[in-house]
Amino acid sequence: MIDSRIKPPSLRFALLAVAGAPILGSLAVAWIPALHQRFLRAPPVCWSKLLLHRDCAGCGLTRSFVAIAGGDIHAGARWNPLGPAFYLYLCVMTLAAAGEILFPRFRWWKRLEGVATLATLAWAGIGVLAFYFG
Repeated sequence: MIDSRIKPPSLRFALLAVAGAPILGSLAVAWIPALHQRFLRAPPVCWSKLLLHRDCAGCGLTRSFVAIAGGDIHAGARWNPLGPAFYLYLCVMTLAAAGEILFPRFRWWKRLEGVATLATLAWAGIGVLAFYFG
């Protein structure tokens, strides 16, 4: 019989790919001049802006990630105040997933993920409330 459940190592590799892709993408766009220039000329694409003609809480997040990857945290926060929190969260999750794959005996990876998740959710919740009601 074939076991169709996802095994924990497969889940770790999936988390590494999902959390690491935005980090690698933003680093590539920030540090490869041809990609950076093309990115800056591209119009922003946001479903809320296209359909409702209103910014959403995620507007500017991609540009924020690129600014942070380029070393400008203040510009990242100007593009989207939640950008630095989410970027740091993805970095922590990427490191925790890679650490759990490379050093599975170290028991603190799950706790690190939990603390990062709770801190990011709190920051994001406050930021979204301030965006819509502040």
